[in-house]
Amino acid sequence: MSTHKTLTTLLSRLLHVSDSEGLVAPPSRASVASSEAALYVLHVPFRWVSAFPRYFYRHSLDAVKKKDEISGKTKNVWTTVSLDEAVTYLNTKEFRIKTALTDRKTIMKKEDWPQGVEVMSTKMCDGDLRAAQKSLHMLCKQILVGNPDICNDFLMYPHLRQNMFLLFAIDERNPNYQQSMQRMKKYDTNLFNVMSQHTIHYLQDLGLDLDVSESEWSNPDHDTAFYKTMNEICSFQLVYYFPKSGSLLSHVDTILPLKLPGGRRAKREGAIHNLNFNNQTKYMDLLPVWQPHNVTDTSAEPAYRLETHFGQTTKLSGLNGRYRFAHAIPGGGEEEGITACWKWEEFSPKNMQDIHALIFVHDNVHDVEYEGARKHWRRQMT
Repeated sequence: MSTHKTLTTLLSRLLHVSDSEGLVAPPSRASVASSEAALYVLHVPFRWVSAFPRYFYRHSLDAVKKKDEISGKTKNVWTTVSLDEAVTYLNTKEFRIKTALTDRKTIMKKEDWPQGVEVMSTKMCDGDLRAAQKSLHMLCKQILVGNPDICNDFLMYPHLRQNMFLLFAIDERNPNYQQSMQRMKKYDTNLFNVMSQHTIHYLQDLGLDLDVSESEWSNPDHDTAFYKTMNEICSFQLVYYFPKSGSLLSHVDTILPLKLPGGRRAKREGAIHNLNFNNQTKYMDLLPVWQPHNVTDTSAEPAYRLETHFGQTTKLSGLNGRYRFAHAIPGGGEEEGITACWKWEEFSPKNMQDIHALIFVHDNVHDVEYEGARKHWRRQMT
């Protein structure tokens, strides 16, 4: 059975949950976040592209040359033929920058926000979210002091003293959604419940109007239709940001395939939901590094800085939010920060076809990733 047919079958099973089971009623309590999200024009320089090179190196040219001198190995040349390679190119050294809270910004009107960038308020009460926040801080504290049981359960990928990714590893041992929830529930049932109910909320936001029973999601040790589906369509991670030095370089989230049981592979090409557990205001910077419709030698639009608060969710979706914008977390925050992240499959093949159709390339004149004036190869709109 193809991956698409498997996904369709599993979703169909979820849509026919028995009415006799106890359904999860959407919480009716007031939203925690009382402050409005805001968006600013961010006054920082950045590089952008309207066409991709046909051939490029995954690393910077200097790094590739240095590697060759030591190992004598052939350079790792990539050929741009799909969105995978386009995203990889946007994550090369030449496009990645580090931003700071001190960067100058100018407030924008709500109606001027770019498409694909949304902020959602939580439907949970303050007590449950604050308890989850406290639990997450204790979890990260135990990891930082080296508690072996916690470290083994919450696979992690540390990056110096800037950030630490939990439920993430660099050797393809990343747990699937069900395994992540198993470990979450083992650590703290309330934290598990908070994350699970946000999952239901995000499924509804994505247009999957599912009446999911509590018995479907409350025991991740059981291979229910819900968890089989979630393993196919969603990945879950936690990100910890260190005080003062916590940040993320600008990047586009990768869509390289994930291994699934049975030899299948899935791509997380769809929307991303980021749940903010910061005490202090959280900022996310957005840089339009891929501008396929631009025909001038200057960027068609500025960079942006998104401001959110505890309990709010940032949703990045579509061509704009998911692929045109590289996003970064600026450095300089005084307190530690934690984000929970859901990365989804794209449910509309047409959306991906439309995005793939915008990928066009230019032939490299020189053996480099990205050189020369844009005017020689930018797209000519007619």
